[in-house]
Amino acid sequence: MAVTDCATDQEAKGARETRLAVPPPSWYNTNMAGGCLKRQEALDLLHRCLEEGEIVPTRHFREELANESITFEDVWIVLRSGSIYDEPEQDIKTGDWKYRVEGYEPDGKWVAIVPTFKNAERVFLVTIFSIEARRRL
Repeated sequence: MAVTDCATDQEAKGARETRLAVPPPSWYNTNMAGGCLKRQEALDLLHRCLEEGEIVPTRHFREELANESITFEDVWIVLRSGSIYDEPEQDIKTGDWKYRVEGYEPDGKWVAIVPTFKNAERVFLVTIFSIEARRRL
């Protein structure tokens, strides 16, 4: 997984836009491919998808959810109340921008949930993992 921030990605993206004719990034776009959202934009779009859109847990996400012994209800709590602290990372295979939503689940475990947006109405949950150093005692 390559770490690229939105600002430095603009040069590479410019070359890709001329080749693929990708529209400028905006959470209003129905095609999110190629668009790096700012942290607050991503969080706003995630909340909108929770209310009106579609949340799609990947197979890997469901496997990690079982490994962490966390329920979907707990995931929804973290997605609604969590924050994005780190800049997004671009997946080198797919080009999708991944965001890391972090927060406490009800039992006090600090978890990170990694979503990616396919369009303005659909978010894929890629993975989930706990961060023991931040666990509430």
